Amino acid sequence: MGPLSGVKVLDFTHFLAGPFCTMLLGDMDAEVIKVEMPGVGDSARWDREPKLTGGESYHSFILNRNKKSVTLDLKDKEGREIALKLAKDSDVLVENFRPGVMERLGLGFEVVSKLNPRLIYCSISSYGLNGPYSQRPGYDAIVQAESGIMTCIGIEGWPPIKAFPGVMDISAGILSACAISTALFAREATGIGEKIDVSLFDTAIFYLGLYTIPMYFGLGQDLVPLGSAHPTLTPYEAYRTKDDRWIMVAAPSQKFWEILCSVLGMEELKEDPRFLDNPLRIRNREALRPILEEAFFKKTRNEWLKALDEVDIPHAPVNTTSEALKHPQIEVRKMLVEMTHQAAGRVKVLGNPIKLFKHPLSIRQPSPILGQHTKEVLHKLGYSKEEIQRLRKRGVI
Repeated sequence: MGPLSGVKVLDFTHFLAGPFCTMLLGDMDAEVIKVEMPGVGDSARWDREPKLTGGESYHSFILNRNKKSVTLDLKDKEGREIALKLAKDSDVLVENFRPGVMERLGLGFEVVSKLNPRLIYCSISSYGLNGPYSQRPGYDAIVQAESGIMTCIGIEGWPPIKAFPGVMDISAGILSACAISTALFAREATGIGEKIDVSLFDTAIFYLGLYTIPMYFGLGQDLVPLGSAHPTLTPYEAYRTKDDRWIMVAAPSQKFWEILCSVLGMEELKEDPRFLDNPLRIRNREALRPILEEAFFKKTRNEWLKALDEVDIPHAPVNTTSEALKHPQIEVRKMLVEMTHQAAGRVKVLGNPIKLFKHPLSIRQPSPILGQHTKEVLHKLGYSKEEIQRLRKRGVI
């Protein structure tokens, strides 16, 4: 039994941020009912490469595990009625349409909360439910640009570079799952539901703020791209080695700095007035960097890995993604698990990084086919076999 066992989640999400949130809730053992358009489904099912045998997106197979799929035409009166019945019977509703869409469909918070005052209603959007940009369309990359993230990545003078695909979508999904869990806990004391508003833009500002706010309000400066380096700590970056590989080294504390000087065979750096402490090393970063780059280029990556292992300085090889997926921690920590796809057979999917010892998270069911659970869910709502057949003929389900 997982931590959210018995919690019912009604999922009106699509693309990435919303489905990632409900995937996490499903891993926590919530019953997640994903509502999709009849005959079409979430576009992420079909429009992303690579695809599994049968045409389903590999991304979709990962995101929709532990969910039930129900097809409903929300623009049809009977479809909306079914959706409202599902909402009345749910603990949580999650949607990530543009603000106002759910209201136009007759499924907004004000309507649904009157039917179910205990409902936790979570809206995920690009810019939030209010403010001058609330109605603007946006995706992950758009928010990365507008929030300043793209000016902080890469090397100064390079064109704007975005972080890996979906980083703000995934982050907003994680924060939404956190907010929902918090609201569920609060409901135990109050007995009433909650309205949650999470935006990708707020998430981006929140993630950057630990550095951008002190830099701007403290120094009047922008956070500039530094490659792999840290804005306030050094040495804390990647260095090229003799075999043209890279190693990441983090030795900003005085203890690690002095050990690193010894490992490099450069004891004189400990007494160099330019590098006596971290603030001085930051101030003289451009003088220090070439000294360290030259030193690390004298040995191969494996030689440096061994040498730094022996003195316990934080370091790591700069792996490719395929190298990372073969990391020994992956298997031990169960960050790759296998599920059975109806056409492709056994498929590796993402594990969950949250480890609970008494109520562990689990990956129990593979991604459902479109509409797989419609009949089951409608039957539980009291619809007869004949009514379900009629709704199917009308294209409502």
